[in-house]
Amino acid sequence: MKILREMNNFDKGLKWTHENMKNNKLVFLDTHVVLEDSQLNLYQYSKPNSSQVLTNYKVGVFPKCYKNGLISGEVYRAKNCTTSEKAFDEALNNLEKTISKKPLPQNNCN
Repeated sequence: MKILREMNNFDKGLKWTHENMKNNKLVFLDTHVVLEDSQLNLYQYSKPNSSQVLTNYKVGVFPKCYKNGLISGEVYRAKNCTTSEKAFDEALNNLEKTISKKPLPQNNCN
């Protein structure tokens, strides 16, 4: 708590907070930190009420290749924000469900 007080005294315009783990779980940004068998594992996390919309392919000024690049970025994020094969597979399954709600175009940059 001393460090938290010192951080909050550093700049009056910033307010730092902290959360404690509940049931060996903690959400931090878009990551779910889970203590399993004395080891911290990371899973991707989305708020239950998040829209799950990646982009609108019918509207926008970005080339299709940029929009398609979004998918490779999401796969990269899934790989680098998880610590186990199980968590990575879960993240890819969630991405696939999100994509199937609004199918992406199959062709490359045009």
